Parts: sequence; structure tokens; C-alpha cells
Amino acid sequence: MVVTTTPATAPVLQAGDVRAGAHVTGIGTDMPHKNELPPALFARAALIATDDHQQCLDHGDFGHAVRAGAATGTSDTPVGLLLDRPIERPDGAITVADLTGVGALDAGCGSYASGARSSSWVEYSPNRMIFSAPGDQSNRGWRRD
Repeated sequence: MVVTTTPATAPVLQAGDVRAGAHVTGIGTDMPHKNELPPALFARAALIATDDHQQCLDHGDFGHAVRAGAATGTSDTPVGLLLDRPIERPDGAITVADLTGVGALDAGCGSYASGARSSSWVEYSPNRMIFSAPGDQSNRGWRRD
């Protein structure tokens, strides 16, 4: 597993550096001038996950890959959907996540990864994701219009 979280303006690794079966998450590209992951990595990926499709197209590494012709604008899967319906992942598959920053999703993913899923919940639909922590009935979330 590779996680990048830098203020880089050029890729910090090359696509060929990533071994078969690896997962790469880029979380530092949160402005249009930033770039951590090379477009060629997205071309190698069996799965591309994004936290916010439009935001990642606008200023994420996924958007850099689309503009370079290494991925299509519809080749990503919302990461919230993967929490709801995990997919089968072949052993040699490279997967990439481009996370540009959606607070509710970050909290939901963190909760899920830490094993606290039973004490919190994530509700996902193509236009809405809601995360709730234990004892929180506010139904905070985000909506993509």
C-alpha cells in the first residue's frame, strides 16, 4: 500500500514503480496546481475510487489523468459506494484512490477502517452521503447537486 500526502506539483512516483497488487491513495492534491500521482498509474488501475467525482475531475490527480487521456471522465467509482458494496479485487490488480477532501466521507472511511463501523454508519446514494458518529442524530452529510 502506498499513501501520498504531499504538497507536490509533480508526481512523487512513477507508474512503473507500483507493483502488481498494490493499492495507492493520493490525498495531497487538493488544488489544481498540485499533482502527486502520474496519469499513467490511472491507466494501469483496475479500479479508480474518488471521494467527490466533480471535485477530483477539477483539481485531483484523477482530473490530471483524464486531461492526459490516461483515464476517462467516467472511469471512477465513488469511494462511498465501495463502503456500501465492496468489490472483488484480483490479487494482481492495482487500485487507486484520489481523495481531494470531503469531511463526512473522510470520517466515514476512517471509522470503517478502524473497525468502528458497528458504532457509526454511512449512508450512500449517488447524490448524498451521510456519516453519523455514536450518539449523533444530526444526519450531517454532503450532497452533490
